[in-house]
Formats: sequence, C-alpha cells, structure tokens
Amino acid sequence: MKSSVLLTGCVCALSSAAVLLARPVLAASPAATEPGVRAVPSASPAEAAGPLLLRQGVEAAWQRHPWAQALATRQTQQQADLSLAGAWVSAPPTASLGRLGDRAGTRAPRQEWEAELSVPLWWPGQRGAGRTLAERSQAQLEAEAAAQKLLVAEAVRTAWWTVLSAQDQVAVLQGRVEAAEALQQDVERRHRAGELARVDAHAASAEWLAARSELAEARQALRAAEGRWQALTGLPMAAQVPSATWPSAQTEEVTVDAHPALQAAQLEAAVAEARVDVAAAAAREAPEVAVRVVRERRDTTEPFDNTVGVRVSVPLGSTPRTLRASAGARAEWIEADARMAQLTVRLHAALTEAHEALATARTRLGLARERAELAADSERLLRKAFSLGEVDLATLLRARAGAFDADRELRRQRRALDAAQDQLQHALGRLP
Repeated sequence: MKSSVLLTGCVCALSSAAVLLARPVLAASPAATEPGVRAVPSASPAEAAGPLLLRQGVEAAWQRHPWAQALATRQTQQQADLSLAGAWVSAPPTASLGRLGDRAGTRAPRQEWEAELSVPLWWPGQRGAGRTLAERSQAQLEAEAAAQKLLVAEAVRTAWWTVLSAQDQVAVLQGRVEAAEALQQDVERRHRAGELARVDAHAASAEWLAARSELAEARQALRAAEGRWQALTGLPMAAQVPSATWPSAQTEEVTVDAHPALQAAQLEAAVAEARVDVAAAAAREAPEVAVRVVRERRDTTEPFDNTVGVRVSVPLGSTPRTLRASAGARAEWIEADARMAQLTVRLHAALTEAHEALATARTRLGLARERAELAADSERLLRKAFSLGEVDLATLLRARAGAFDADRELRRQRRALDAAQDQLQHALGRLP
C-alpha cells in the first residue's frame, strides 16, 4: 500500500514538472500569428502602433533639433533675398544734403544749398540672374531641411531599434527566469523526497541564479536604451512594441532620385551655377544715376537761383577683381557637382546594401524558425525521457538552454527583419 502511494506521488510530481517544463517550449515554438517573409496587407491597430510611435518620435526629435528651430528665420531671410532680387534698383537710393557759404560775419555772405538723390541700377542681365539665385536658394533651403530631417530620423531609428531589441531580450530572459524558478522548486521538492540527488538541486538553483543575473543585466541595458530614446525625442517609450508590423518597401523601386539628400545636393549645385551667372553679370560695381538740385545766391539781397542736374556714374572694370569673383564662383560650382556625383554613388550603394540586408534577414528568419522548431522538439523529447528517468538533469538543462537560445534568436531575427524593412525605407529617403 505504501509503495502504491509513493508511486502515485512520484507520478504526480513528474507530471507537474512536465507541465512546468513546457513553458520554454511554448515560448520557443512559432506563434500562430508568425509573420512570413512578405508584408501583411493590413494591420490591426495594435500592430500599427509601432510605425506610428516611431513617426511621432521622429517629429518630436525634429522639433527639438537646432536646425528645425532656426528654419523659420532662415525662410524669412530667403524671402527677403527674393524680394531684394525682384526690386527695380540694385541697392537702396541714397540722399545727401549739403550747404556751402562764406564764413560768418561777412557783409555779403554767399549761400549755397545742394540736395542729391542717387539711385544704383542693375547691369543688363544682373537682375534676372539675382532673382534666379534667390529662387534656387529658397528651394535649396527646403530641400536641405528635408535632408536634415532624414538625418534626425536615422538617429531616431537607431535608438528605436536598440530599445526594441532590449525589450525582446528582457522578455526572453523573463520567461527563462520564471521557468528556471519553477524547475528549481520542483527539483528541490523531489530532492527532499529522495528522488533526485543534491547535485541536481544545486544545478537547478544555479540555472535559476544565472537566469536572474542575465535578466538584471538586460533590464539595465533596456533602461539605458530608453534613456537615450527619451533624450533624443523627449517622449516616453512604449512598454512593448509588437513585431511584424512594418511595411515592406516596394522592391521594384531601385532609384534614389527622390532622396532628400540628393535633391539638396542637386539644388546646391544649381545655386552654385546661379552664383557664376551673377558674378558674370556683375563684373563691376553697380552704375548710379543721381538727380542734383542746387540752390544758391551771392548776396542776401538777391533771390536764390535754382539749378537742376543729372549725374551718371559708371565704375570702370578691374580684371583681377573680376577674375577673382568669377573663379571663386566656378570653384564652388565644381565642388558642388563633385559632391553630388559622390553622393549619388553612395546612395546607390546604400540602397543596394539595404536590399541585400533585407533578403538576408528573410533568409535568417526562416532558418531561425526552423532552428526554434527543432530545439523545441528536442527539449520536449528530452523532457519526456527525463520524466521516465532515461536522461539526467544536466542533459535536460542543456536542451532547455538550446531551446531558450533558439527562441532568443527567433525574436532577434523577427526584429532584424523589421529593422531591415525600415532601413530600406530610409535608404530610399523616406521618413517613417
């Protein structure tokens, strides 16, 4: 009778241990909503939360960026330059007033008043070249703002995926700690019942302590990543962001013509070209036309005589000065063209790299899924063998460690696929 009761208790204990050991298997096995290598046509509101939070983070970081805060002032400056370029005169008119007379005390003092209004004029073609330069500069400012925002988005994206990877690490280790604690308690109970040796109880306790240590380190890394995210965006980070919610870029689009950085470089070259035209049209100082009025009399008893005259000033050219301005503008144009060509090559290389990284991420996700399935199945078989006394605890712990590592890799590859899709969007010059 006692042996029957004892056998029944052992069977119950082994059954409870089997249930507790099943946790990592469930964690390692693919979920019912496992994403494929292709984008899901529609996403639920919970799944769409990830891209939305990232988009909000980019906007918040951009508003905090010094370049964005000074953008309105720069736009005002460009608008003023455009207004000046459209004026009918090259510079504001100049008014002058002078008086000429004999020294005080003279019996018949001579008095003369002179007023002059001088207006600078444009050289032929100078006004049109200046207006073209102002319009291109205004367009370049908008393109440069878009390029700067894309750079901010790159930093935000990096911080975002760092936080999400840390969240996944914490989630995996939290499940490992819970399963290790349950195993440690079950092994300890069986050790007190005389079923397992003390070394098995020590091994289970060591596994639990190691899992807790890794979890503490992962939580510290998560807090550090969330701190960097908040310092960059000023926004709190979501507790957990679901995976497989990121839209795939259109694979047939292999051009970077619409990339903000390339558009900014093209407009920079266009502005430099416009400066060359302005330098050619304004080889000399602006000519001036002045209207002069002179009012004078030689004696206090005589009436004032009025004289009206016109003065035209045409500055003479200076060859060294002209060459200096023209050569400087052409050098800037050449540099801008060279930078644009180099940037085009770099952007195409980055786009090719992003496509290859996406293909590799899809392949690695498939391999990680197969590995997780194999590790889960091996852990399940060894768990049954352990319950029947066919294998020892050390073998089961090794299988559990392999199952946890496979689950961790599967989660990491899911995030890697999301990040690769997002990186492809960035290589195409798109904001989240």
